[in-house]
Amino acid sequence: MHIQNLFETQPGKDMSPLTRLVCGGMAGVTSVTFTYPLDIVRTRLSIQSASFAQLGSRPTKLLGMWETMVLMYKTEGGFLALYRGIIPTVTGVAPYVCVCASQMDTKG
Repeated sequence: MHIQNLFETQPGKDMSPLTRLVCGGMAGVTSVTFTYPLDIVRTRLSIQSASFAQLGSRPTKLLGMWETMVLMYKTEGGFLALYRGIIPTVTGVAPYVCVCASQMDTKG
């Protein structure tokens, strides 16, 4: 069952532009919510490796994705540390996804 079925007034009938906009926004916020922790860890790892390259000294082993995520969880405030800074990201992504998704399902 698609989430779209929850918003249809009649099965198979086109949704209104406003409904498509809302569904697109919900899809965008959902995708950011699930992928943001991975994105913040990826950013941390790229900054970490770039910093060591500039300093000239490189440790024998850099932390991996899982180790970085666990370290952030333990030392920076638990679960919420993985979502620090998500509001500006959602503010930027949601309008874009709303418009794109609302135009994607149009017929004609």
